[in-house]
Amino acid sequence: IPGLNWAIMAEIDAAEALGAVGSLRWNMLFIAAIAIPAIIVLAVVITRSITSPLRQGVEFAQSLSEGNFNAHLEIDQQNETGILAKALNTMVGSVGQMIRETIQSIQALLETSATLSKVSHELEVGASETSDRATNSASAAEEMSSSMTSMAAAVDQALMALAVEDEH
Repeated sequence: IPGLNWAIMAEIDAAEALGAVGSLRWNMLFIAAIAIPAIIVLAVVITRSITSPLRQGVEFAQSLSEGNFNAHLEIDQQNETGILAKALNTMVGSVGQMIRETIQSIQALLETSATLSKVSHELEVGASETSDRATNSASAAEEMSSSMTSMAAAVDQALMALAVEDEH
């Protein structure tokens, strides 16, 4: 009321006023005693769910770097990590198949090269033998030609001698 300086005062016992605070403190300690270990366990589980696939991925990459294209990444998750693992496994399978096909092609080329080398050697030997025969044939033909020339000269001399005798 205007103009009056009155005040209302309430009085309460301290135990009654602070009783709710004490109860609240025990409730908070109880909740913290349960929540902190639960949060720690949850943090460990989440951390392991991240680090375990990463560790497997590192081992997988090291195996690939050593040339093991039969390695397989065993991560069965439906999140990005699982999708990445499936894609890496598919990629390694494809690369491994390409390497196997390349090795087979190289082996086929080596076999073909060996066959061509053998054929080339046989052709070289055949050509050398043919050259030797041609040289022998040329020598024989030259000897025959020389013999024929000598024979023709002898026949000419014999004919001349017969002609001279017939004249006498």
